Amino acid sequence: MQGRVRPEEDDEDEDSLTSLRNELAIAAGSAEDLDTELIRQAQLYGHVGTLYAFAVATRDKKKHDLEVLEAQLDRDVRDQLATDNEKVTENKVEAGIKLEPSHQRAYRDYLDACRLTAEWEALKDAYKQRSYMLREIVNLRVTDYFGEAVGSSERRDARGRSFRRRYPAHDDRC
Repeated sequence: MQGRVRPEEDDEDEDSLTSLRNELAIAAGSAEDLDTELIRQAQLYGHVGTLYAFAVATRDKKKHDLEVLEAQLDRDVRDQLATDNEKVTENKVEAGIKLEPSHQRAYRDYLDACRLTAEWEALKDAYKQRSYMLREIVNLRVTDYFGEAVGSSERRDARGRSFRRRYPAHDDRC
């Protein structure tokens, strides 16, 4: 893209976003798959959170850079108007700033950083929702395993029945 200081960094961000979006799918075909997904969830959520924090920092830096540039251009435009013996008005100063190619580039970079930050935030929220879905899948598996919805008081009885079914020789312990 035009006007980028380090385009390869933006490409890496886009690649990371795409890769992590692809990781959102939950493979829960078996208990082992579900175990893997539960372990990976924390790692992926942490990774997305870190990259989101970097995106916020980059956006904030670009905003600061834009504000500094605007202050410098404000001074330069005012000096130029005074040198040309033109009346200095706020409208003329604002127009002069907006017409500067360096301002247009910096503003575009800031908008790109805002968009990227919003995308990272949306991905972070998606991973948060993914954790809720994993929890629900686990609850469904537990319910399916015990054959009934289990409450806290019923859970102990269900575990005992399950243990007795699997290990009939130990019936006297339960």
